[in-house]
Amino acid sequence: MGHFKFIRFAVICFAVVVLAGCSVFKSSKKPTEIQLRYDKSATINYGYQFNLETYLIYSNGKEKLITGKEELQVQVTGASYSNRGVVEIANYPTQLTCNCITVQARYQKETVQLQASLKIPFNYKGDIQLNFTGAPGSKGSKGVNGGTALLFRDGKDGDIGSNGSDGGAGDNLTVHVWKDSVDFYFIRVTNLTTSRHYIYKVKNTGYGIHLNVSGGTGGQGGEGGDGGGGKDGSSADNKVKAPGDGGNGGTGGNGGTGGNGGSVYVFIHPNASEMQPHFYALFYGGSGGAAGEGGKGGKAGTPITGQAAASDGTSGAAGYSGYSGAAGSFQLLIEEFDIEY
Repeated sequence: MGHFKFIRFAVICFAVVVLAGCSVFKSSKKPTEIQLRYDKSATINYGYQFNLETYLIYSNGKEKLITGKEELQVQVTGASYSNRGVVEIANYPTQLTCNCITVQARYQKETVQLQASLKIPFNYKGDIQLNFTGAPGSKGSKGVNGGTALLFRDGKDGDIGSNGSDGGAGDNLTVHVWKDSVDFYFIRVTNLTTSRHYIYKVKNTGYGIHLNVSGGTGGQGGEGGDGGGGKDGSSADNKVKAPGDGGNGGTGGNGGTGGNGGSVYVFIHPNASEMQPHFYALFYGGSGGAAGEGGKGGKAGTPITGQAAASDGTSGAAGYSGYSGAAGSFQLLIEEFDIEY
């Protein structure tokens, strides 16, 4: 009787397991939608980037991050997008836009096809940072190392390092600012150096517009060449040769001169005068390049027994640091002008 009860109990357990398995199979999760998400507190303004994540939502409420997956296609207008989920807003727009980022996402895997869309408006947080600095000078080349002389015992001296090149000058800008609605201000930047134009549509949210036209840093001087090694002492065929001295290291090159700072002229229309405190400019001259280090002295040759030791070469002197460039200028005027978009 006990054996029969055990078999009956096992059959019931098996039935429960089978029924439970069928229930799980019937209620297995299925993809029902995709959702686009981003941090609402992120800075969404010219020159900034933020993360955009895509989630696959299942019928049982669970979700899965699918950003960057092969089965997901994302199209973004109003900004650039990478498969890593990074949305980057252009910092130098050449024409006006709606200041709104539109996202279209499509998920397709086997028979499942899901779509989602999203509009992300600029929130105008964060300072706008515009960089028009001069290019840095290039580093001077290292002097040629001194080798071992063919006919003489002493090592050759290293050559002098070349000078670093000068830094480039900062660009010259004119900036026009005006108000054309209740909320929006327009900023047109004209780069007189490159003949390029940029235009911005902003709100007065208390953040600044920073313009950097500082000169580029001078290039570092090249290192001096290392001195060559002296020949070892020798005695052969009744000819005794003394060890050679090491060659001297070459002098380092001089640093290049820093570039001059550019000029910034900001013209603010009277209808936008409240924007005056929000403009800043950096127009410093570039710092001079660092001096190149002197080359190392060459090692003296090794004497044989009974010979006096030769001398190692001396290290070369460092070059001179470059001079800083001259500062540019920054002027801000409130006056009327003809508005051009």
